[in-house]
Amino acid sequence: SQDGKEYSVDPRSNTPSPEESLQSKQAFLAVERGLSSLSGNLKTVIVLYEIEGLSYEEVSEVLGISVGTVKSRLARAREGLRRRLKRLREQK
Repeated sequence: SQDGKEYSVDPRSNTPSPEESLQSKQAFLAVERGLSSLSGNLKTVIVLYEIEGLSYEEVSEVLGISVGTVKSRLARAREGLRRRLKRLREQK
């Protein structure tokens, strides 16, 4: 360096770089926008299953719907989210 001091970066550091932090924030915001575009039933199922970590059976019990309905709503929610995120990427 110009001041004569040596600086080192620990490659094992878990601290994200500014670029990684920005990408992470952008990804979070894109997912948040994608979730907000889903209907209430689909959003609830995907949040309970993917974010809260509930099992199919637990989601079924919480919502009072069959496990089959949980699975079909989850599939529709994932597809809706995938389409929304694809559109957001294409807008860049």
